[in-house]
Amino acid sequence: MGDIEIQGTVADGFETVRDEFAASAEASAGVQLAVRVRRRLVVDLWAGDVTGETLTGVYSSTKGATTLVVALLVQDGVLDLDEPVARHWPEFAAAGKGGITVRDVLSHRSGVIGGGGGGGVGSQLRSLRTIG
Repeated sequence: MGDIEIQGTVADGFETVRDEFAASAEASAGVQLAVRVRRRLVVDLWAGDVTGETLTGVYSSTKGATTLVVALLVQDGVLDLDEPVARHWPEFAAAGKGGITVRDVLSHRSGVIGGGGGGGVGSQLRSLRTIG
């Protein structure tokens, strides 16, 4: 386990996750891992320069999953890359954004760089509509 102390908990049956986490954690870095299975927190571990309450930016970690999901939705005919985002999220059309397509957003050509007006990610997520 080295010089780093692992903090947190794992549910029964997830002990090997703790072992792998300990084996890969570096003493010089703050590392965290939280895993939920069916909404139940089964792994909540941290070590180094963080606590269990530290918020960590994950930046581009979801791009791979997003690409796969979008590709499957397009393949199944549920999503059209050239349709306006507002078809699925009507509030997105505010402030002249009604013509921005899904393709524009996915290729970083939409020109939208933030929520603005104090509306954070949480308020944006609450506005999302289910695709389909």
